[in-house]
Amino acid sequence: MAVEDLQTARQTGDERKIREAKEDVKEAKEEVKEAKEEVQKAEEKVQKAEEKVQKAKEEVQEKVDRDATAFANELASIGQPEGLDAGVQLFKLNRSLTADYRMSGTAMLSRKTIRVAWDAAFEEMEQGHALRVAMVGMPGIGKSRSLTYGLWRLMTREVPPVVVFEARRGQKVFIFTWQNNQWVVRSVAINNWIPANCKYLQDERNFYLIDAFAPEQWDAILPAKTIKACSPDRKHHSGFVKDGGIYVYVEAWSEAEVEAAHPYIDGAPKLSEMLRRFEQVGGNLRVLLSNVMEYDKYVLLQREDPKNLRAVERAVRGDLDTQGGQMLTRLFTYFSKNGRSSCVGFCSKGAAKMVLDAHYDDLMKIWSNPNDPEGDFLFEQFVGTIFTTSLLEGQRLDRYSITRKAGKWDHTKCQPLMPCGCQLLECDSEVVFDQRWRAAVEKGGLEEVLLHTPKQYPGIDYLLDFNHGIQVTQSDKHSIAPKFLEKLHTAFDGHKGYNFTLTFMVVREPTSFKPKDLKEFNGLMKLAQGKERVFSKVWVDVIQMPKTRDSLPKKKCCKGSASRRTAGRAWS
Repeated sequence: MAVEDLQTARQTGDERKIREAKEDVKEAKEEVKEAKEEVQKAEEKVQKAEEKVQKAKEEVQEKVDRDATAFANELASIGQPEGLDAGVQLFKLNRSLTADYRMSGTAMLSRKTIRVAWDAAFEEMEQGHALRVAMVGMPGIGKSRSLTYGLWRLMTREVPPVVVFEARRGQKVFIFTWQNNQWVVRSVAINNWIPANCKYLQDERNFYLIDAFAPEQWDAILPAKTIKACSPDRKHHSGFVKDGGIYVYVEAWSEAEVEAAHPYIDGAPKLSEMLRRFEQVGGNLRVLLSNVMEYDKYVLLQREDPKNLRAVERAVRGDLDTQGGQMLTRLFTYFSKNGRSSCVGFCSKGAAKMVLDAHYDDLMKIWSNPNDPEGDFLFEQFVGTIFTTSLLEGQRLDRYSITRKAGKWDHTKCQPLMPCGCQLLECDSEVVFDQRWRAAVEKGGLEEVLLHTPKQYPGIDYLLDFNHGIQVTQSDKHSIAPKFLEKLHTAFDGHKGYNFTLTFMVVREPTSFKPKDLKEFNGLMKLAQGKERVFSKVWVDVIQMPKTRDSLPKKKCCKGSASRRTAGRAWS
């Protein structure tokens, strides 16, 4: 209106009215300005009110959890865990984070394979090689509870990050924050949990730990470093590791670890009963601790699993994914020395016996196929199985001594080899293997242990006894590595009078096998010659693995072996 009056005054040329109209316009502008300021103030009040409402909602959802806070501060107060046998470490705790973690007691047990897997996960993330890590292993071995070990590692850092712990089985999410020199834990019901709305998960310095329990339709891909404990079921991890994710592997319990941990597990059956179960089901601690009815049900299901040859073939090639309800992890398990790479083997003596009884001929076709890129590895694993199960225990395997006569290779049938079920002992490295070997020489025996060499160890794949090495090959020729001769010198330094046998395990006719290089063969033989000789006698022989079940030797020997035989693998 003031603007219109000004325009009219200008048209009539009335100066007084023009001045009055200008004053009105000025006043109107000031009123508009004041009104805008009032609107802005009102909007600011509304925004602050909305922020208060949002904060109130968050406080309602994320309440300080007193029990979880007490647990966190107790866990963080542990400087170093107590060392037990077999590489097991004990964290003495009076609390657990959720009820399902208390089923076997509040004590936390850390095994070497768990520590190796977490080391691998942290290293890959901190070097920028991975954004997400799927921690995979057979069910029942403690992957979920191992998240508490990872939590402890993060909480005891010099500058601890915020840790978001999603316990799907416990139906809660816990947020661990370091405040005023202590840990404060807030929790939210999982039904109210939206990961993308959590500000802490938008920070790449923080960690997001997920106890998967059951597969989600999808997992949020967020900036925070994410580690998810899951089973071999592909639905748990296939989408999770795409575009920036990796796997780390956790092994099942070994017999030695079960023995070491037994006194600290609440409600555990007698140790003798757990070890009896171990021979059948392997290192699935959940099954080893189950009641009789649940254990018997598990074994009945286990006996059905070998019937599916196709699934068994997938497993021996390293695929333990659950398909169509097929629980391959009742028969097979992962083995991993470094946490980053893995191979698949039988989970127990009983499982190996069931599978080989059902499919020996078919599996030997895989293990004896020289054109199969995985054949060498699979055959090597199978040879280890022979000496760690009762499949061929006490049965004669014909062997032929290899010598050089009249410029030709000579094969003479000699005393048969009789496999007896041993414990398969894996080694982390060449150094560890050499130390174990040297200790066995000092003792004069391996004490019913089959020692497996690390990858690319020269000369042998297994040590059957302190003076008996086994080399596995699909070829009709094989070298005798010069570096292996150096290993023999080192292992037997200061010990004279022993004999040594090198056995080649082959799939072809034994009489067609021969050493690849005569000079290498003679170098081994010279270790039993002259004044500086290492051994009294050296033998080289060859054994063919039976290709069919019908060709397995029938005659029983070494009856009544009094010692208890064990299967599975243990860390050295």
